Amino acid sequence: MFVFRMAMVLELEFESFYTQCAAEVESENLKKIFLQLAADERKHYQAIKEMKRDRGELAMEDSPLLQNAEILFAQLIREKPVLDRPDKVVEAYRYAMGAEADSTRLY
Repeated sequence: MFVFRMAMVLELEFESFYTQCAAEVESENLKKIFLQLAADERKHYQAIKEMKRDRGELAMEDSPLLQNAEILFAQLIREKPVLDRPDKVVEAYRYAMGAEADSTRLY
């Protein structure tokens, strides 16, 4: 059960991280990306919670972000947002990519 608790805590921390990232950027498209990542983490949390209750196998639907990412990034390129701290946004996004890769390997 410790593994489930640890995974649930991680998912909530990632959700909080992405929500904070969304709050700190002015670009609406960046906000959408970070908020979708936060919503996905909430879904992961719920899925793990159900697994912990031993409700059998759960089917995890694909994130809508995967389908919308190309559109959102194309809009970002056209938007060319002015960022107060572009290094911070890039750092946050790189951290997010690494964290998601780590989660995939863990699960």
